[in-house]
Amino acid sequence: MNRKFLLAGLVAILATSVTFVSSTYAQDDRQRSIQICSNPPNSNGGQQTLAAKPADVNGYRVRVELRSSNQSRTKWVRACVPRGTTLYLKDEFGKRYVPYITQVTGWNYGDKLNSTKRFQACADYPNVGELCTDFR
Repeated sequence: MNRKFLLAGLVAILATSVTFVSSTYAQDDRQRSIQICSNPPNSNGGQQTLAAKPADVNGYRVRVELRSSNQSRTKWVRACVPRGTTLYLKDEFGKRYVPYITQVTGWNYGDKLNSTKRFQACADYPNVGELCTDFR
């Protein structure tokens, strides 16, 4: 008898949570990108944005930033982009460093690179092309 009540309770909980989750994602993806990208995450102390490039790509508001830390002498890409975008640093000769393919739509971070070289922060969008910041 207890198993029947337990099973009925679990089914009720799962049915309620599935209904709630599905209604959460009913919002248009493009509208979500505008809301997400307009609110960048807070920075930790010692980190700064060296260059930024906002743009509209296929109706999505995106932003690519070249970030740095004076404490660790590193640079990296922070970008608000669609899932499947490749983030990387690019030097003045066109060589790409630390590429990372984003797993979620929204704010993503590329790997850090220890270097004092001048770089661009770049995002390569599938079927669209490359968006890069200025060199810093």
